[in-house]
Amino acid sequence: MHLDRDGRSSVSGRRHNYRIQVQGPRDKLPGEPRDVLLIAREGSKGFGERIDAFKAHHSITADPDRLVFMRSPTNLGDPAQFEELKAAIAASGRRFKVVAVDTVGRALPGEDFYDAKSITGFMERLQQLGEIGQGVAVGVHHVNKSGDAFGSVYFGASSDFMFLVEREGDGQLVRGKITCAKMKDGEDGWKRRVDYGKAASSLVVASVTEGGDMMGKALKLSDDDRLALQALGEALRARGQLRPEFPGRSVTLSEWLDQCFKIGGVSPDAAKPMRDLHRRQVKLLANRMILVQDQLVRIIDQTASASVAIPMAALAGQFPPIPPRQT
Repeated sequence: MHLDRDGRSSVSGRRHNYRIQVQGPRDKLPGEPRDVLLIAREGSKGFGERIDAFKAHHSITADPDRLVFMRSPTNLGDPAQFEELKAAIAASGRRFKVVAVDTVGRALPGEDFYDAKSITGFMERLQQLGEIGQGVAVGVHHVNKSGDAFGSVYFGASSDFMFLVEREGDGQLVRGKITCAKMKDGEDGWKRRVDYGKAASSLVVASVTEGGDMMGKALKLSDDDRLALQALGEALRARGQLRPEFPGRSVTLSEWLDQCFKIGGVSPDAAKPMRDLHRRQVKLLANRMILVQDQLVRIIDQTASASVAIPMAALAGQFPPIPPRQT
């Protein structure tokens, strides 16, 4: 790795030249400084303005040298390109505690997002990126009209946590909401209000406060949704197992799908049956009827309290606590 005169660093694999942006000395912010790698494949032109806005909001004068941008195209669905990327990160000499892929869609060109093999392979590689620095790797992904991660159910089944970021209202962005849709080893289901403010030529997060309902609005169930829930109950009675890593009696998503084929809810002749099951899962999760974790699913005891949602980002190692903001 070497620093070019224009302030950019380049690291090379066998076939690809990965260029990253590194600038200036550090200014003190709360918490322990960490190196962050952002694989910026979408909207990269706006990152400079966002950095300027963040600096202005926090009265920072120097450019951060711990925030590293990689703008070159890379396909995380290609094993050879992924190995080159890992080698380039290792050769940089930096220990990235956070690696963010923005966006998942741009990092998987041409892949079928409803194909289990493609998505589980991507989630494994995402986790490996975090493991290089013994930190965390995050995939930024779009949602569909139902508010769920676009594509295969295995985005969620292979994940440890998910945060859903939404805007509120039309017109100029002034307010939004962040939801902890899943935290595998902690409390989830909580929401926070996010207020945005203008700084320099972009927006910044001005405040994050508690507020709003905890689980959102229930979604109306269709006949297919109800059949899928019935199929899950029958699968649990026939093949449900108690597992130490998952509370209650559960079955795999594949076992649930097999039972749906038998009684309805998902047609065995469907072009993409796992996608159809995913749609049933979204409704049942929203109505707090099922719990899904690591490709296992069970029905929630309605007399107990549980918060569930579909995750989409991969965690490698212990997720560090967010330090309180200093005023």
